[in-house]
Amino acid sequence: MISILLGAQLLWVVGRIPHSVVAKRLRAIDSFASRGDCAHYLDGEQLSGADAIAWVRATCGDDAIVLFDGERKGALEFAPCLLFPRLLVAASAVAPDATSHGGRPIAHGERDGRRGRIVLVGHGRSLGIELR
Repeated sequence: MISILLGAQLLWVVGRIPHSVVAKRLRAIDSFASRGDCAHYLDGEQLSGADAIAWVRATCGDDAIVLFDGERKGALEFAPCLLFPRLLVAASAVAPDATSHGGRPIAHGERDGRRGRIVLVGHGRSLGIELR
C-alpha cells in the first residue's frame, strides 16, 4: 500500500514539473529578454529604480566610480551588477572635493539644471539619484 501511495506521489510531482518549474522559468526569461535587465529586476511589484540605473548608464562612462548612499538592503543590492563595469563606492569614503578615486573618475552629471557628482541613493525598495 505504501509503495502505491509513494508511486502516486512521485507521478504527481513529475507531472507538475513542466507547469510549475519550466513554465515559470520560461516566463522569467521572456520578461528579461523583452524588458531588459533593469526593468526585469527593478520595475516590479517589489522593487523600483530602473530609471535611475538607466540614467547612470547613459550619463557616465564605463570606467567611472558611482557614489552610493542610503539603505544598502533592497533595490541598492542590484546596483553593482547592473552598473558593471562601473564601480560603486560609498559616498562617505570619498572626499567631498575629490574628482577621482582609485585612479578612476568619479561620475558627474547634469539633471534638472543641477550639476554635481552622481550619488545613487537607496531608499529600501527603490533607488534615487542625487547630484552633490
